[in-house]
Amino acid sequence: MNRRRIFFFMLTFLGAMAACVIPGLPSASTPAPAPFVKPGRLETMVAKTVSAAITQTEKARPTLRPTSTPTPTISATTTSSVPQTIPSGSTLTVQTDGSTVFVDERAGFEITIPAGWLAVRVKEQEYLDAFSLAEAADEQVQKTLLSIQNQNPDKFRLFSFDVQKKHIQKEFVSNFNFVWDSQGSIDLDNDKELKTGEAQLMKAQPALEILTTKISSNKNTVPLGLIESKFTAKNSSGTNIVISQKQVIFNAKTGTIVLTLSTLEDLKDTIFPEFDKMTETIKVTAE
Repeated sequence: MNRRRIFFFMLTFLGAMAACVIPGLPSASTPAPAPFVKPGRLETMVAKTVSAAITQTEKARPTLRPTSTPTPTISATTTSSVPQTIPSGSTLTVQTDGSTVFVDERAGFEITIPAGWLAVRVKEQEYLDAFSLAEAADEQVQKTLLSIQNQNPDKFRLFSFDVQKKHIQKEFVSNFNFVWDSQGSIDLDNDKELKTGEAQLMKAQPALEILTTKISSNKNTVPLGLIESKFTAKNSSGTNIVISQKQVIFNAKTGTIVLTLSTLEDLKDTIFPEFDKMTETIKVTAE
């Protein structure tokens, strides 16, 4: 992997990680890739990117709230089964079993999100509607929704939150997001590029403990790069919490997708199996 490809990989990866939503600690927008990275500057640029993405402060908390939120007539798990097509080029279709099919026409992939997870696209109608749902009466869900409002929907294609009350603990809402690098690609024939990116990430952010890195494929024969990690952060009350993460990296029809799940370490045995089942449904759109 050349140095520029490492840098693009790192920016996409860090953008996904930054959007791990800790209520009270809003996520930073993904920095725009530099058109050219001079040799010798990569480590410095990655370190700055990590600092911007992970070192988040209370004073940056978003304060804007939607001025008007249409009153929904159905719950998050019984949304209309009619696909909602939007200019950004994606659809959400809720199935009779409560799961949601997300199709991203621009990137060229689809995935089925399990029931119990609220799926929203920033700046779209379901995002505004979410504030009026019964599930959003929970303060942590409100904070979590607010923390993503300024993300770029051309890059952050979808956010999803576990709104099951029993899973909202220690002021943290388990979540995952899809970050699209429309110009990216990663060689998943072997783990060489994945390992190179991992090494750079560890060098830039030693506090992040990477537990597993491997190449796999799902039932639809989509090659997947898998990274499991954890780190310690503070919730909005200043209490230390341990966040467990899983990243899935794959090449879509156009560009590369980094799918990042963030949950409490105490919940990983419950949440990780759901996430693994979801990644089995990833399909890349045919040319």
